[in-house]
Amino acid sequence: DGQFGGVDQRKIFILAEEQLPKLKLGKRWHLMNPMVPGLTGSKMSSSEADSKIDLLDKSELVERKIRGAVCPRQEEDNGVLAFLKSVVFPIVSPQSLTISNNEYYSYEEVKEAFLKGALSEDDLKKVLAEFLNELLEKVQEHCNNDTVRNALEKGYQDVVESKVESNLRPIVEPSDNDADLIRSIVGSDQVVLGEDYTLRLCLSERRRVRVTFAIHPKGRFHLGFVMGLLKMKSMIVGGVDIDGIVLISDTEAFLDNEKVAWATRNDRSEYFFEMCSAFIKCLDLDGKVKAVKSSDLESIFSHDYVLTMYKMASIVTRDETSVCEGGISCRFHFYCCDWWSFFAAAHLIRTLSAECLGVFFCLVMSFARLSLIKIR
Repeated sequence: DGQFGGVDQRKIFILAEEQLPKLKLGKRWHLMNPMVPGLTGSKMSSSEADSKIDLLDKSELVERKIRGAVCPRQEEDNGVLAFLKSVVFPIVSPQSLTISNNEYYSYEEVKEAFLKGALSEDDLKKVLAEFLNELLEKVQEHCNNDTVRNALEKGYQDVVESKVESNLRPIVEPSDNDADLIRSIVGSDQVVLGEDYTLRLCLSERRRVRVTFAIHPKGRFHLGFVMGLLKMKSMIVGGVDIDGIVLISDTEAFLDNEKVAWATRNDRSEYFFEMCSAFIKCLDLDGKVKAVKSSDLESIFSHDYVLTMYKMASIVTRDETSVCEGGISCRFHFYCCDWWSFFAAAHLIRTLSAECLGVFFCLVMSFARLSLIKIR
């Protein structure tokens, strides 16, 4: 129903606002707490041990962290004052807090006294350490059981340092024939990140090149969806041994502002599957290329799939995921930008049967109304 986190999580909250309704989950309310400065003066960080107080820290460790805390005579970047404001007074209020034999009923009174010099840095640190240790003692007593100990043992295992020797990838100098073949494959298309190493390696070792062309079954089947097959056909004609897949991703079509309704995604995928299969047969790509519906893949939404997806999400930014939507495993992605790209590939379909040609040119006529070749 709701999400709780610091103000630094606002971007993920906004992402939830955008995406959850698409999954029929509805919007959530959000509670955002202010960011508390760390004891070292910067942002409190889980990776910096001395910037924070852990619930299971021993009293000696708490005292050491508080004594070493940065406590300038100002409120900004003062972790000690931040603890008094966000932790201590919300608990003791409406009772008073005794500091240096004086009673204070609010954080504002303590802050004013400290900024004017009536209270010293040591005064604040002493009362804060005593208060936190008294509070943590109760928490740690509650956690003194086998359940918590087992959870800590499993969740915070000692990391064993291991050295991994980096193996430099071999230098691949393509032959003249391979270089010409690479140029013919790429043509006027764009190589993502300019990296064609895997393709050069596959060709030099005479290995099969795995090619994936992802399409989203949105709208009617048009010529843009055929261009990937034509590119694969040109590779085969050029002498490249490929293992091609046309991946029909219905879930992505649904998540794109519900351009395909959830109730119709299976029927839409079946329609695209039959169309792709027909063109694979017409282009004589059987045995080299196959159409696959993402919903038929056992790995989709499996435990390992979801875990891997979360791992990728932690290192790949949202912007980076939009660099390309279809490609091949050697990091190629092909963009068809105009009619000339289509006509340049048209010679590949000269051997189509009359029936296939009829289907093909029906697509041409429908595509004329689209005015743009678009690979999606």
